Amino acid sequence: MMRNVWLVFCLCILSVQIWSGGHASAQTPVDKRIDALIEKQMKESGIPGISVTVVKGNAAVYEKGFGYAGDRHSRPVTASTLFELGSTSKAFTALGVLKLVHSGAISLNDPVSRYISGFYAVYNGKKTDITVHQLLHHTSGIPFLSIADIKIDSKEDALEKTAKGLKGVELSHKPGSTFEYATINYDVLGYIIEQASGQPYEQYMAEHVFKQLDMSNTYAGRHAGDDGDVSSGFKIGFLKARAYDAPEYRGNTPAGYIITNAEDVSKWLRSQLNHSDGDISRLIEQSHLPDKSVKTDEPGVYYGAGWSIFEKKGRVKELFHAGSNPNFSSFIIISPDDNAAVGVLANMNSAYPEKIARSVLQVIADQNQKQDGSVTDPFQVIDKAAAALLVLFSLLLIVLVWRVYIFLKNVKSKNVPVQQRTRIKALLWGGLLAAGIVVPKLISVFAFNGLPWSMIFIWGPGSLRYLAAVYGLLLLASCLFGLTACFFNHRAARRSETHEM
Repeated sequence: MMRNVWLVFCLCILSVQIWSGGHASAQTPVDKRIDALIEKQMKESGIPGISVTVVKGNAAVYEKGFGYAGDRHSRPVTASTLFELGSTSKAFTALGVLKLVHSGAISLNDPVSRYISGFYAVYNGKKTDITVHQLLHHTSGIPFLSIADIKIDSKEDALEKTAKGLKGVELSHKPGSTFEYATINYDVLGYIIEQASGQPYEQYMAEHVFKQLDMSNTYAGRHAGDDGDVSSGFKIGFLKARAYDAPEYRGNTPAGYIITNAEDVSKWLRSQLNHSDGDISRLIEQSHLPDKSVKTDEPGVYYGAGWSIFEKKGRVKELFHAGSNPNFSSFIIISPDDNAAVGVLANMNSAYPEKIARSVLQVIADQNQKQDGSVTDPFQVIDKAAAALLVLFSLLLIVLVWRVYIFLKNVKSKNVPVQQRTRIKALLWGGLLAAGIVVPKLISVFAFNGLPWSMIFIWGPGSLRYLAAVYGLLLLASCLFGLTACFFNHRAARRSETHEM
């Protein structure tokens, strides 16, 4: 009996030793370097949760989650945690379009009006057609600012309203002549998928794209992924990541609201790297073909079907795409020369997913290559500036009031008649109010590409709302006080003149 007990005990100890040794050996030096790199970038960025996958050849060599997926540091991020992709969704929609092209249901050279009755665009005051091909490659001429036309909407017909709402859109370029990234191009493509397939976009993508790629945890639209382990979204505000429940833009699903996790992204990346003789593989290869008839803003970079493609000496060196929503971001990069790809998913809108993805790819491709320095995240910069301006505006207001006082004192010293002095004061305060109203518009144009403030508040740091509120209150209060003072001073002066008479 004692011998049997001793035997069981020895077997247990041996099993623990084997498990411990296997567990330790599973963490390779490369894995440790990637871990350290990601943890460092997370600390710099303030992103609460990140999920990363690395594919080499036909195998996922790294899949891991970092940080937390819920508010108050609840729910750790894992490789199965779901994230909104943002614009890296476009490659999926493009593949859906190419499948319908392959089946003969869509032709890339067809005008959009063939699928959306009555659709037309306007260029130089004349009606013109844009084609499916031009939508696919962002050469339609539809302006970037059309993103502001996408409405907050969670209803089933939201995509139809987005696409049909572009009827009569004023183009910024002649169709086919210039690259201008406009996210709404892919929403129109999503609606064309519906019209050509006879299925809702979400259903078509689930059956003909995600299922074909064995991506069982990938969904089209926020509502479709609600039953899964979806991460909460965050955005920066007053130097800290804060939970943010962004409004739903269901009419923007094909361009930015595919939901997936690192496990499925690894399948997606393997399908991009490894081409077989199947139809889906040939269509993926086709999606990697850039439109070289127009150049993008980046040297050597062209746009394919949902991919930015960097070429050097006639060879494709990288395929990549960034994605961002108000409270999520992602970056995917593929290196054909290294037969490797990296996908990074984050639960905060940030520039760091690209930095992380490129740095991890460097580790995989060349372990001795020195990593680049830190990245500048515009949202961090804006947030810090907004916090500082809350203090600065108070100081500027004091200076401004003092200068106005000096000016009015000089006017008074020149014995200007009371009525004229009152007009000058009123005009001065009225001018200040008008200038204060114009300033936010100028900031929108020069800092946010002309986007409306209603959209800036949704996408930008949370501190912007507070800054705008304080700015508006200070402006309104100071101008009302100045105008009121003019009125009462004028009455007092008139009474004094009457008394003297």
